Amino acid sequence: MKRLHTLFASSVALLTLQLALLGESSLADGTTGVSVQQLTPKPGQEITVKGDSLVANSQIEVILTGNGIRADLGNVRADANGDFVTQFQLPDNLEPGTYQLQAAGVESATTQLTVVGGSMVASSAGEMEQAPALRHRPLGQKIGLVAVFTVLAGLGIAFAQWRRRGAEPVSQ
Repeated sequence: MKRLHTLFASSVALLTLQLALLGESSLADGTTGVSVQQLTPKPGQEITVKGDSLVANSQIEVILTGNGIRADLGNVRADANGDFVTQFQLPDNLEPGTYQLQAAGVESATTQLTVVGGSMVASSAGEMEQAPALRHRPLGQKIGLVAVFTVLAGLGIAFAQWRRRGAEPVSQ
């Protein structure tokens, strides 16, 4: 029984750690950074890019790299606090995959985004239409799900062993 309590306490601690690591990060502490509001856009879609605590009043170039391409999305000027929020349209010819988005200036910051795309399928009327895109989960979320299912499997095994020991006849 003590083992079951220890396993349960370890599981709770692991889940708490996973939730802490998977929570939204904030740059309010003055850390330099860049973020993208839509982490899984489609080619040609508009994204919102936010820069925090870069050099005040500096010119920032926003660049997308990955899958063998480099696309200059545009330029923006940071405000007096070194912050900016602006929108850019992704190129129409991007292949699905993971890309690095860099805000490059006197100081630089980088984040990543995953471009998704659907394939074209024929409808019953003969026209081509967009098939639904597969949902891609961020790595942190995948790790969290694996951890949750591992803990649940461990708890199930521990419970089964505990029940089996409890069901054995007591020798007199």
